[in-house]
Amino acid sequence: MGERRVESGKESQTMKKIAIVTDTAYPDVNGVATTLYQTTNELLRRGYDVKCISPNSFKSMKGIKTSDVRITLNPWKINKILNDYNPDALHIATEGTLGIFAQRWATKNQMSFTTAFHTDWSDWWHKNFGHGRFLVSWYLKQFHKRAHKVMCATPELVLQLQQMKCAPAIWGRGVDFELFDKGQKVINYPSPIWLYVGRVSNEKNIEDFLNLDLPGTKVVVGAGPRLPSLRKKYSEVKFEGEKCGLDLVNYYHSADVFVFPSEFDTFGLVMIEAIACGTPVAAKRLPNTEYIIEQNITGVIDNNLQQACMAALKLDRRQVYYHRNRFSWQYATDQFLAALKFNK
Repeated sequence: MGERRVESGKESQTMKKIAIVTDTAYPDVNGVATTLYQTTNELLRRGYDVKCISPNSFKSMKGIKTSDVRITLNPWKINKILNDYNPDALHIATEGTLGIFAQRWATKNQMSFTTAFHTDWSDWWHKNFGHGRFLVSWYLKQFHKRAHKVMCATPELVLQLQQMKCAPAIWGRGVDFELFDKGQKVINYPSPIWLYVGRVSNEKNIEDFLNLDLPGTKVVVGAGPRLPSLRKKYSEVKFEGEKCGLDLVNYYHSADVFVFPSEFDTFGLVMIEAIACGTPVAAKRLPNTEYIIEQNITGVIDNNLQQACMAALKLDRRQVYYHRNRFSWQYATDQFLAALKFNK
């Protein structure tokens, strides 16, 4: 393989091979799948050879209480895929079955790899099952401590990973500004419109949003295991199903406030997508929301989600839009490449 070099401010590759292993990928609709999809496209644009290895190529089943992170039933077949591809760099994006077998392959072949810390599953597990947090925390530590670098989205997560004796590296997120600028207001529900976008599942804490006493209309865009039951329980809420591309962007533009009730996300890509459309965000006080939201400018952070929503409704959309520019996929991909370990 040739060496990576820079010419006239642009990267010139001799087809460096990057393997990305993930337990969730396009067409799944979630932050991890979107991040990997956008990163892969940017890497291909720069001249890298990228292979995304996901449950799409295996027999798989839905994971526990979530429809997006899938359990691969024949993960040992990843050995042949990686042997045939012979990557120069290996990135393991999730901690599921494919991630485990990819690590085993890397260890056997004495190859360094990177991982990513997208979701703190220990907190999620504790809330859903009431026990086992220590075991899940131990597993996450064991999974990530072998990595050359563990990519994460915020400075707060850097500190958390350091406490886990891991080697963290910042890998931010971005927005396709060209696409998001094409959106327009298309929803005609009674205003104000309060929008949630994401998986309709337990880890997203969506019922905290649905239980709020808000004027106007609540709109939910997304699919997941809780969708059928929540549709019956909250008949006044507009459940629109999955949307993507310009259809999704139009929902962001149509909303008066974007509501982010999650307590487990380590980033929250949907927040910067809303900000890219000039839609203010209401969220609880968490490390990731404090990193993304500029208080009383692009949104309002308050542990009382009701108060956050009503305060966000008063913000100037022009100011929200003006402050979006620190998030781009080009810059995020620069960070990804800086953390990646090329073995050849």
